Amino acid sequence: MQVYLDCFSGISGDMITGAFLDMGIPVPWLSEQIALLHLPVTISSQKVQKNGFAATLFTVTSIEKNPSHRHLSDIITILQRSELPFSIQEKSVAIFTRLAKAESKVHGIDIEKVHFHETGALDAIVDVVSAVLCMEYLKITCITASPVALGSGWVKCGHGTLPVPVPAVVEILQNIPVRAGEICEELTTPTGAAILREVAIDFTTMPTGKIKQIGYGAGSKEFSTVPNMLRIFLFENETIFQDEIGVIETSVDDMMPEWCAHLQSLLFKNGALDVLMIPVFMKKNRPGTKFEILYPMELEQKIVHILFENSTTIGFRFSKVNRKTLFREKVFLKTPYGLLQAKKITLPSDEVRIYPEYEALKKISEQQNIPLIRLYHEFFSVSFGKDENK
Repeated sequence: MQVYLDCFSGISGDMITGAFLDMGIPVPWLSEQIALLHLPVTISSQKVQKNGFAATLFTVTSIEKNPSHRHLSDIITILQRSELPFSIQEKSVAIFTRLAKAESKVHGIDIEKVHFHETGALDAIVDVVSAVLCMEYLKITCITASPVALGSGWVKCGHGTLPVPVPAVVEILQNIPVRAGEICEELTTPTGAAILREVAIDFTTMPTGKIKQIGYGAGSKEFSTVPNMLRIFLFENETIFQDEIGVIETSVDDMMPEWCAHLQSLLFKNGALDVLMIPVFMKKNRPGTKFEILYPMELEQKIVHILFENSTTIGFRFSKVNRKTLFREKVFLKTPYGLLQAKKITLPSDEVRIYPEYEALKKISEQQNIPLIRLYHEFFSVSFGKDENK
């Protein structure tokens, strides 16, 4: 299944689970799964009204006697000691690791020294695991999202009074489209941002397809002008997706090769989908380089700024094009060297192809002192088979 997260009023862990429960995922089933964590918590849900619209509010009640702040290692231990399936543990660990990396950077400390405050509480752990469980229940294979409303103003937390969006949220949501939103409140929480960034493969307009179900997940706060809820669209399975992207073309003949490589790296880091550098011959037979940059439409202003500031071009051609892409998702393969990140491609025939990622192979090569070419022969084979999620 494919889902689209409409984050018009932000996103949080409980709003994600609430929206999935609103689609009909049984609360007793979710409660049984959460019990496998062996934590002193209970979960519940109820229908509520948000500015006249019905939504589902997901609640986690903790009876922890002496709540304590936790480190990443503490949370990983809780997850790994649970009886949850490995895939659920793995995805939950990835979300908390992403959150820890953000906190580590904004506070300037080692990741293992990050002291989780609100995000390390039992209810936050259950929020993350519940969201992952719901995605597994629906056999979701592709998640995209809208630009994210962040809010504004100030919020009190374990680190004191901070500006909204809080630093961890800003760090997690770098290079994706965001907006302030209409409400002077915290709309996107660090937990919600970490889940979203880990599971969503693109942030764009709603995909083309047939809507099968819609779920509304309620936030705990009440806003006077905008309903505080997350809307999730569930689409029928598709393997070929169509969307609109921007293309910029420009040719230069007075840039050093190192400058070209630096520009390409900057564009990728700031959200470009692809950056081609094509050798060309220009006026008076001068050798040059043609840049062809593909990017999400919402990032056009940023891409243009980077191009002008970091190249010698004084102008470019740009256009909008439609593209069709095969469904892809990030997966992890179990290997003798640990988990190996790979890309899973689903064809219209329901066959799948799995390609290990170059950076993941490179990391194993460096850590294990194994020639990269040997790893390519060992792992970089195309796997075929039917997609079991269909």
